[in-house]
Amino acid sequence: MTGVSVIIPTYNGRKLLAENLPSVLEECAGYGGDTEVIVVDDGSADGTPEFLAGAFPGVKVISRGENGGFSRAVNDGATTAAHPLVFLLNNDVRLTPGVLTALASCFERKDVFAAQARIITGPADEAADHLGLFSRRLGLLKYAYVPSRPASGPVEMDFASGGATMFSRDKFEALGLLDERFSPFYFEDLDICFRARSFGWRVLFQPAAKVYHLHPGSTIGASRGDFGRRVIHRKNYYLFMLKNAVGLANLPVFFLYAAYRAVRGGAAEAVGFLQALREQLSGAATRRMSSPGNIVYLDSPLAFPGGGQLSLLGILTSLRGYHPFVILSSGSALAADLAAAGIPYRVIGAGKTDMLGFIPEAFRILSSARPRLVHCNSGTTFFSFVFAAAARFSGIPFIWHNRVLETAGLKERLIAALSERVIVISKAVGRKFRALPRGKVVELPNAVDIGVFKPLPPDPRLFDELKLPCGAGVVGIFSRLDKWKGHELFFSAMRKVLARHPDCAVLVVGEGEERERLAALADETGLKASVRFLGHRRDIPGLMNICSVVVNPSVLPEPFGRTLIEGMACGKPVVATKMGGPLEIVADGVDGLLVEPESGALAAAIVRLLEDGAYASGLGAAARKKVEMRYDLRVQAAELADIYTKIMKGQRA
Repeated sequence: MTGVSVIIPTYNGRKLLAENLPSVLEECAGYGGDTEVIVVDDGSADGTPEFLAGAFPGVKVISRGENGGFSRAVNDGATTAAHPLVFLLNNDVRLTPGVLTALASCFERKDVFAAQARIITGPADEAADHLGLFSRRLGLLKYAYVPSRPASGPVEMDFASGGATMFSRDKFEALGLLDERFSPFYFEDLDICFRARSFGWRVLFQPAAKVYHLHPGSTIGASRGDFGRRVIHRKNYYLFMLKNAVGLANLPVFFLYAAYRAVRGGAAEAVGFLQALREQLSGAATRRMSSPGNIVYLDSPLAFPGGGQLSLLGILTSLRGYHPFVILSSGSALAADLAAAGIPYRVIGAGKTDMLGFIPEAFRILSSARPRLVHCNSGTTFFSFVFAAAARFSGIPFIWHNRVLETAGLKERLIAALSERVIVISKAVGRKFRALPRGKVVELPNAVDIGVFKPLPPDPRLFDELKLPCGAGVVGIFSRLDKWKGHELFFSAMRKVLARHPDCAVLVVGEGEERERLAALADETGLKASVRFLGHRRDIPGLMNICSVVVNPSVLPEPFGRTLIEGMACGKPVVATKMGGPLEIVADGVDGLLVEPESGALAAAIVRLLEDGAYASGLGAAARKKVEMRYDLRVQAAELADIYTKIMKGQRA
């Protein structure tokens, strides 16, 4: 089982600890993994540290010199915790057997941020579950503990109580721990769960983990009077909304709501609102950032991930020592890949018509994620420009990863001017940034995971699926079905190839707006029986390994040509048109073939590779070696980490 650090903040809670710590220690002793118990004494005057040293010597005690509140005490405990899971526990909570195991089991999924136990506060709680849920009314954020029928397994909800909840420590730290502006208490747990949920992480209620929280006496009740508690509660509620939910569009409604509440609720409401407004406007957040490697990544994805999105996913899964937060300008299949990898992401409306909501949201995201830098994988878009401007205004370095050959005039120059570095994927792309200062443009070619894209025996199951004789000659094209990708040229060439090799099969892998037209073209030109349109596939390495030749027949210059390095990594001979990025990737006649964008030349190259097995194998072996040397994902990750380090150290271009 994964190791757990139990963190118990306390203030003048010696009696409560004496009653409840034995159940915690007993549960830790029966747990199947490593554990530790950390009590954070928040400036108590009742001799708590001395009592614990004598009565519970195995408990680690952190003594704070003054009372700073729940969030500060928890943050002190979390930064010293030794294990991947942290279990926050009030000092007046008693555990029942199996709590740690039940909660820890929720984290088998990579996208789980928190798991809360069933908290029994009275007889009614034995018969009903209560889920923390958010809702919106008139654009304002509401919260409630909504009763539901008892569940048999974990249930997803919106927020968890910090009094009996287990968190992924890595994710907890990536969000900057609890926001200490919510000290001394209230809403710090809702705030961090809201931020976690907004980035795609899950918060679960685990009914199999049961604890008793009977409130015999709590820190809140012992340290504040009724009016003081009401002021703190309302201040932190308004601060929570200002931080996370109030934008330009609903600002008038928010002020009207606050005025209404002040009239109905009296002085505590008014004082709380004014304190929240002052804190938010001053920006004087005391929230610490214990993990300095937060990076916000931006992307405007295609419906099905293209080369740019696949390259970004490779970066996100290969870099170590950083916490990525991905912001997408629209939904796509990339979101599912991010969720499966446990990478936090958020989809936001980013069009010009969304300006009232989008611009404040960009600032809110940067404030919430607290990144050391922003890495933009999006093109010359309004989305990119707003984040570039927001990052510059916030003092956060902005990197623009440019992956296209097309120029966009003034808009492109503006984003480049706001960028600390411009990363280009090829010399062909870099030429349009020749006017930028020396050192500002960095060439970093795309890369592949050579442990995934590698030579493998052809999978017989794929031959069965495609209804091909095992070992049949196969020529494949792997790209979006866009006009400039050259499918029409490819079909023209394949008619000539099939005249000599009628049993050869043609694979068309990818999706796009040309799908119907190409299917009709294959029918009209007599290729229908030979062509398999496979659509968007996730088993690209397997499909490439049944190919005899991989072709990239673009009729306009490629900015790079990711398909080529994928095929080369699989040890396949590749053929590409002689323009753009492929000129930098393929050494003609050494590790692949380059041809003019003409059907006769393309057909001749394919026929040669089909008929001369030794020559094709030699090109494939040389291609594999080149990818290992120049296009290995690990090499790219190391070079990108070096770029990050230089920028974080303030080394300017």
